[in-house]
Amino acid sequence: MDKGTLYFDMKKKEWSCFGNNIKNIPGSILYSISSNLVRSIEQDKKGRVWIGTDHGGIEIFNKTSKQLILLRNDPANPNSISQNSVISLHCDKTGIMWVGTYKNGVSYFYPGIFKFEKSPLFFYNNPEMENKDCNAIHEDRKGNLWIGTNGSGVLKLDSKIGKFKLYRNQEGNSSSISSDIIISILEDKSGTMWFGTFWGGLNKMVGERFQNYQPELNNPNSLSNNSVYGLVEDRNQNIWIATLGSGLDELNKSRNNFSHHKTNYVKGISSNYIVSLFSKDSMYIYLCTSVGIDVLNTSTRIISPLFKDSSQKNKLSDLTINNVLLDKKNQIWIATDNGINIYNPANKTIEYIDKSSGLPSDQVVSLVEDNNGNIWAGTRNGLTCIYCKQDPVSKKTVYSVVSFDENDGLLSAIFNQNAIFKNKQGKIYIGCTKGYTVFDPQNIHYNTIAPQPRFTELLIGNEEVEPGSTLKKRIVLDSSIVLTNKIELHYNEKNFTVNFSAMSYIHPQKNKYRYKLEGFDENWIDIKNGIGSVSYSNLNQGTYQLKVYASNNDNVWSKSPVVLSIVILPPFWLSWWAYCIYFILSLIALWSIVKFNLRKQKKQFERENREREIKQLHEIDEMKFRFFTNVSHEFRTPLTLIINPIEKLLKEAKTDEEKSVLSIIQRNANGLLELVNQLLDFRKLDVHKDTLNLAVGDVVTYIKDICYSFTDMANQKMISFSFSTSIQEFQMEFDPAKMKKIIYNLLSNAFKFTPKGGKIDVNMSLIVQQDNEQKTLRIDISDSGTGIPEKDLNRIFDRFYRVENAENGHQTGTGVGLHIVSEYVKLHEGSINVESQIGKGSVFTVQIPARLHIQEEIISLGLDLQEKSNEPKVEEETTLIAEDSRNKLPLMLIVDDNEDFREFISSMFIENYRILKAEDGKIAYQLILEKMPDLVISDVMMPNMDGFELCRLMKQDIRISHIPIILLTAKDGEENKYHGLESGAEDYIPKPFNMEMLSLKVKKIVDRQKKIRDQFKHKVDITLGEVQIVSMDEKFVKKAVALVEANISTSEFLVEDLCREMGMSRVYFYKKILALTDKTPSEFIRFIRLKRAADLLEKSQLFVNEVAFQVGFNDPKYFRKYFKDEFGVSPNEYKKKFSN
Repeated sequence: MDKGTLYFDMKKKEWSCFGNNIKNIPGSILYSISSNLVRSIEQDKKGRVWIGTDHGGIEIFNKTSKQLILLRNDPANPNSISQNSVISLHCDKTGIMWVGTYKNGVSYFYPGIFKFEKSPLFFYNNPEMENKDCNAIHEDRKGNLWIGTNGSGVLKLDSKIGKFKLYRNQEGNSSSISSDIIISILEDKSGTMWFGTFWGGLNKMVGERFQNYQPELNNPNSLSNNSVYGLVEDRNQNIWIATLGSGLDELNKSRNNFSHHKTNYVKGISSNYIVSLFSKDSMYIYLCTSVGIDVLNTSTRIISPLFKDSSQKNKLSDLTINNVLLDKKNQIWIATDNGINIYNPANKTIEYIDKSSGLPSDQVVSLVEDNNGNIWAGTRNGLTCIYCKQDPVSKKTVYSVVSFDENDGLLSAIFNQNAIFKNKQGKIYIGCTKGYTVFDPQNIHYNTIAPQPRFTELLIGNEEVEPGSTLKKRIVLDSSIVLTNKIELHYNEKNFTVNFSAMSYIHPQKNKYRYKLEGFDENWIDIKNGIGSVSYSNLNQGTYQLKVYASNNDNVWSKSPVVLSIVILPPFWLSWWAYCIYFILSLIALWSIVKFNLRKQKKQFERENREREIKQLHEIDEMKFRFFTNVSHEFRTPLTLIINPIEKLLKEAKTDEEKSVLSIIQRNANGLLELVNQLLDFRKLDVHKDTLNLAVGDVVTYIKDICYSFTDMANQKMISFSFSTSIQEFQMEFDPAKMKKIIYNLLSNAFKFTPKGGKIDVNMSLIVQQDNEQKTLRIDISDSGTGIPEKDLNRIFDRFYRVENAENGHQTGTGVGLHIVSEYVKLHEGSINVESQIGKGSVFTVQIPARLHIQEEIISLGLDLQEKSNEPKVEEETTLIAEDSRNKLPLMLIVDDNEDFREFISSMFIENYRILKAEDGKIAYQLILEKMPDLVISDVMMPNMDGFELCRLMKQDIRISHIPIILLTAKDGEENKYHGLESGAEDYIPKPFNMEMLSLKVKKIVDRQKKIRDQFKHKVDITLGEVQIVSMDEKFVKKAVALVEANISTSEFLVEDLCREMGMSRVYFYKKILALTDKTPSEFIRFIRLKRAADLLEKSQLFVNEVAFQVGFNDPKYFRKYFKDEFGVSPNEYKKKFSN
């Protein structure tokens, strides 16, 4: 309407007219408004009528007071209405009045939107003030407000006239305040105002003048520091002054002098840097220092730390204390740069409130308690009220935090340290960088309407989804997301964002949210920046529940969450019909697997049967091999008893006929031995235990000598046998024993299958590669024998293979000879080939790579490698021994389970040795302990205890460890030889052996033992540090020498004492020491004493008698006798010889 508006009061039955220059209706009340163009009318929650006009703003009519308030746009006030042309008005259920304007958006009004009103200082303008930064604030008993600024002096707001008066430092005026930077303010009990300044000392206001206190150089009773950060008056009207760097001062007003309290590391304050003081009853003063809190008892003047236990103090979140407060419950609130610490002295517990608890900043600079017991805290980023309520169940105090900033009407969110004060009426004054704020906590109105959050927007892949719109040819939202409870997303749409709102528009930037996606998130997630949005990506298929709670600007939370069900659909390969297909395919696969496994099991069963049969055949073969191997081992001992006596008989034979017969026996015995060795060699190859024992020598001469040994056989069979070579000498590395068997077996076969009048040729040559780096030795053995069928050529080197269609069916063979040849050639990394024609003969070709060594490394193989027919002669050293001195001969123990062998060995050594015999190792061990022989010759393979075990026991027993042992055995091979030598044997000799060689080795061992005993007196040195330990026996002797040396001056140290210290019986010690030193125990002790005596005579100035007593001789007469017997001269002559 364009003529204003009318209002009819039904109770009073009267009209009211609202317009501008309109005619009044008779009997009505006329109210003048800014415009007659009324566009909208609305009533608020308080019953006031809002009249929206065109170009006239808003008129608010109070029906009770009958007054009008005009709201118009003010360009200088950002919080005024946005435009004067009002189109519509609406009051929602929260009490917000929404104002729709013409082409300038929507404005809204809420009566409690600004909780804090501007202080009078905000409207005070004085050109003398550089800033309104408020450092300290205090209301005196007259109601006057005193404001200490940071650089603009002191302001006084007179409560009677409501005007400010400024007090500033005036240069040259000693009655003005000493500094414009005010840090602390105090009104004492007499009503006098005191001001602490920065770099200006302490000021006392007297009338309108200021009396200044500052440090005086030669006055110890003056103020200690110019920076005064805290002031408190005690019950005796003394003023306590906190300084920054000089500790705590006390001003006695009656005497007008200062006393000082500083850190002295024994008692007193913790730090000289005190930034704040707090006292609740003037009895105890709390000192906030840079390293903690101290408490001053003003009656006793004793200062002690609040936390006497350092571990309790270290629980504080920060040791730099900004402010302290003692609340009504006697809890101590401690403000730090790392939040608030609440200390309960009763139970000595500390609780913490920080930014994570709701503080706008961890830097807390001021604290005060309101009349309701709630704590107000000024921080560097806002004002906070901490509500303290007791939980009815746990009886514990529960703290809830509400924060305020400029949006709530504060001048600034940056508050200053200690700039806080509560007056008697409960009003709180708090200073900030732009002035101060004053408020009554009782009049702070909060938004108590819980928000009702709603989902507002859905984005998939950063693309907004509109209701009814298509996304990938389908509709995701049928209606607005606000009205949607469930959405379904495809598996490739699982990256999405959901926006939501608290629907609370009073300071919406202070709204908070708490959300959780059930099925994915384990905990609730908080949003504190007022932006309601959450994004998820790569969710697995399934159903999720997104729940969101919201709080309004005053931390009032919604009672129930808004819920959105989100279904992530599976991909087609995980859909139900896909699973049906998978199930069918699985059945088919299962059937195929079962069928396959049955077929596999059948094949496995057949394979296992075959393997079992092969294994059984192999085990049978192994049993056969073990049997023949054991039999072959047993053959060696009888062959030894045959070959050695034959050799002895051949030497003693007188006629040619005897020599001929014995030679036949010897040749066949050696042939039998060769067959036995061949079988054992085959066994070693079969179990992969044979290795090369390489030596360097002239291989041409070596093979030529082997060939010449077949000359007699060629003559007997009338076969033409020749050896030719293109090289006269060639040094290379090869295994002599295996090379001999290669040539021997090939020639044996050639002679076996070549008839009388035939021909056998051996040719050696050297194949040199073009680069002259690799040389190969080639050996061709050809014969004119029966030949080998072509079908057998590829198998003749297989073990046990025999050519069955030979012309002479009575030929014999084991089928292992050529197999051994092939394997030995392979060990040399060579090759063997055969060419043969039936009736014309065969050619075997052996090629072996030459292993060349430099000249310094060449080892002459000697006669042993050349296998000359005449064995080397060993001259035996014989000693003529009379029958009556036979007991002086060395004692030899022969151990073997074969009686004939024992008798044979005994007969060989009976002339020069006394003989003991034992049939196994167990009996031999007892004999050794009883008889202490000089030498033991033992077989290895024996019942009860074998030779290895006997050798091991001997070498571990200190009583007999010195006795040498030789092992004779049919067990050939490097492994067995290593085992024997490792167990402590002097030598390891395989059967059959050369008797003369054995005799020589025995003699050498016995001579070596005698030589060791003969040299004992030259080896034993009384200086123990020079004794070289090389064996258990020498360790034994060293210990005995050391024991005698330790008791050298004790004449009572006898043989029994030495045996006891050595841990041996007298009998065993006697035999042991005699065997090692050729001296009895008594002679041994005397010998050591005499050696020490000779040393003393040679190097000291002692007399002969003194030396005798020092080395344990009680009678110098006997000392002289034994000394002369040992050294050939008397002690005096010996001493003179060295003194000269």
